Amino acid sequence: MSTSSPSPDLAAALPAAIAEPFLDPAMYHEIFHNIDAGFCVIDMVFEGDQAVDYMIRTTNGAFERYTGLSNALNVSIRGMLPEHEQEWFDRYGQVARTGNRIHFEMQAKALRRWYSVDAFRVGQPEQARVAVLFMDITERKRVERELAESEARFSALADGLPMPVWVLDAQGVVRFVNSAYGEFFGLDISSGTVSAWSELLHPDDR
Repeated sequence: MSTSSPSPDLAAALPAAIAEPFLDPAMYHEIFHNIDAGFCVIDMVFEGDQAVDYMIRTTNGAFERYTGLSNALNVSIRGMLPEHEQEWFDRYGQVARTGNRIHFEMQAKALRRWYSVDAFRVGQPEQARVAVLFMDITERKRVERELAESEARFSALADGLPMPVWVLDAQGVVRFVNSAYGEFFGLDISSGTVSAWSELLHPDDR
């Protein structure tokens, strides 16, 4: 499963494509049902100025695969997912009201998934209709979380060692030093800016 965000070119082209009624609908039907990204069109429901629900009007082939939701057409998302977070309605409601396209990454806790989302208004403003292009990035987020946890464990272990420990990236930039590094070289490492060990040596010794 791909974990990258939708192509910027594709995401940018979709609003214009949907707005062109004279183009072959069959062509766009084929595109939307074959792209490796979930797609849906939703109608926002407001109570006053607050978005409280939305109806799913159109989906593509990847929609069910990336959400786990079946038979979703013309169904209230509140009816399907009563615990769906309000922030999703707020963001889509903002798009429907302002017409400003947005991109964001957010967790849908009710679905136990993370998504990278592009949302933009389609149709007339009074329709409060929003098109949503999204990718499931749950696996990417899991890897990022595990990497962060691994780095935290390494930092805790290395900081307890009596000898200097440092980590450089591929460009030779210092990414981590332990307390013993600062003590050994007589440096204050609390500022977060640390010279590479090679810069601390005499030029003839480098």
